[in-house]
Amino acid sequence: MSNDQTGNQAENRRVPRRDYARDIFRMTLPVALTIMLLIVIGFFSQFSLFAELPSHFYVQYLLVLTLFGLVAICARMWRWLFLTGTLWLVCMAQVAPLWMRSVQKTSPSMPEITLLQINVNTANKRFDDVITYVKQKSPDIVCCEEINAAWRARLITGLGKEYPYVNALPREDNFGIGVFSKKPFKNSAIVTLGSAGVPSVQTSIEVGGKLLTLLSTHVLPPTGFSYFAWRNEQLERIADERQKLGDRLILAGDLNCTSWSYFFRRLIERTGLKDTRQGFGAQPTWPTSAPMLFIPIDHFLVSDHFVTLDREIGPNVGSDHFPVFIRLGLKR
Repeated sequence: MSNDQTGNQAENRRVPRRDYARDIFRMTLPVALTIMLLIVIGFFSQFSLFAELPSHFYVQYLLVLTLFGLVAICARMWRWLFLTGTLWLVCMAQVAPLWMRSVQKTSPSMPEITLLQINVNTANKRFDDVITYVKQKSPDIVCCEEINAAWRARLITGLGKEYPYVNALPREDNFGIGVFSKKPFKNSAIVTLGSAGVPSVQTSIEVGGKLLTLLSTHVLPPTGFSYFAWRNEQLERIADERQKLGDRLILAGDLNCTSWSYFFRRLIERTGLKDTRQGFGAQPTWPTSAPMLFIPIDHFLVSDHFVTLDREIGPNVGSDHFPVFIRLGLKR
């Protein structure tokens, strides 16, 4: 047998080179398909609790689609890359506006007010950590959710000297609420918005010679169909009351929905308030124990009279929520 014939037989017996990129593509495809399906379902969030839940995770979807797109490139799966890229752009269109800060006029003489929003978590016993953080940031007003009798007593004891003005209704069912202020209240009342009967605090405060209204609220979590309906009703009631709350309005609280929820966007549209998160990024606040599931559900919404000068997420103080600190300028 000639050398040429021997070489040809050896080539015929050679094992084909394995395409590892396509192996990885096949393994990751089910995850990518699931993400793609969730993205599509999320656009029907106004119709169902199950459709709304996927609408909260666009940042996570972007991460997964980016990784899958890189796999598709390595595997030379161009049609899948096109589909992935299209959905990536869809998600980016939802997320990117939060990083786009509009130019707003400020002046050194502009009156300012600082606020801290924190869902303390009724079961949380790290009272001193919360009090220490409040004293460190020293905001003008502290809005707290999920305070019970123990939390109210400890906050008044620890902060009473700096925050002598208090309106708080403790409850043991995770829906106690309170506002603690350095500034005197012009008036303050516990109000209920919606048939679920959970309390909110409505307070008027003077800043720079102007009267402003603060509504601190805790909206029901959509943990079932009834709570989903009650939450949406509560958001609608807040919008219904918009004109009665005055021109200069700050809405603070755990709204149990993200900036991408249909119901959140409807609240923005109906009230004309601005999401102070815009220009500062997603700033997720919950759940503190699961970073891969971080979503932004604690909010400050303000009327056009305010400029957001600073906004930051605080440290873990034992709650399942991170605190939110904000510094606002009053334009007029």
